[in-house]
Amino acid sequence: MPELDHVLRAVLTFETMLALLFAGHWVGATWHERTWPIRVILIGLGGVMTYVLAGQFKAFNLGIPFDSFSWVELIAYAVLLSGFAWQRHRERRSRRGR
Repeated sequence: MPELDHVLRAVLTFETMLALLFAGHWVGATWHERTWPIRVILIGLGGVMTYVLAGQFKAFNLGIPFDSFSWVELIAYAVLLSGFAWQRHRERRSRRGR
C-alpha cells in the first residue's frame, strides 16, 4: 500500500498537470483579446505553475516529506481547477443562450 505522502504528491501532480492544460486552453482561447502586459503576466503564471510541478518532483526525489507548503499548493490548485471548471461551465451556458 502506498504511503500517504506518495498519494498526496500524486494528487498534487495530477492537479498541476490538469491546471496547466486548462490554463493553456483558456489562454489560447483568449490570447487575441489580451493586451501585451496581460500576455506577459499569463506567460509568467504558466512558468510559475511549471516550476511548482518541477519542485514537487524534486522534493519527491530528495525524499522531502509532504509539508505545509505542499498542502497550500494542493489547496490552491484545487481552487484554481474549481475556478476553471466554473468559468468553463458559465461559458458553455452563455453560448447556448441561457
